[in-house]
Amino acid sequence: MTRPVKLVVSFALLGIIIGLAVGLAVARLKADDTNFLRVASVGMTPSDFSSLQFEHADGIHARQAVILEINLLSDLNRLQPDRRDAWGIWLTYARLGLVEKSLGNITASREAFDQAEVWYGRRHPGHKFTDDELKQSVKNLDQQLYSGRF
Repeated sequence: MTRPVKLVVSFALLGIIIGLAVGLAVARLKADDTNFLRVASVGMTPSDFSSLQFEHADGIHARQAVILEINLLSDLNRLQPDRRDAWGIWLTYARLGLVEKSLGNITASREAFDQAEVWYGRRHPGHKFTDDELKQSVKNLDQQLYSGRF
């Protein structure tokens, strides 16, 4: 083989090796992203279901859906305390407080609102909500969710 042919073959092999190395690194990053989305979706399905039930179902079914979401997010939070979606439990407790209030369960409503404040306070220490602010927060977030802003 002549020197130019050897040079071309050498650079071709070098290009293949570099391409494989970079390709594998990018593939690993994409796999991590995909795994995160798969894990994050575990909490999203019951959240979507409970918000739809909260919006459209009767109080009993809305309560069941919201409690299902609270139980699932609480379990996930026990398994992985720093989950990104775990802090969203405050919103679910606020929904539960509104459902209980609409059903006339004032004590249960107060307990749910108190839990909403506790969970919100974990990410935003020192902030206190009134019941009206909790209600408005739920309404605003649901409007954003259903209007496609998220």
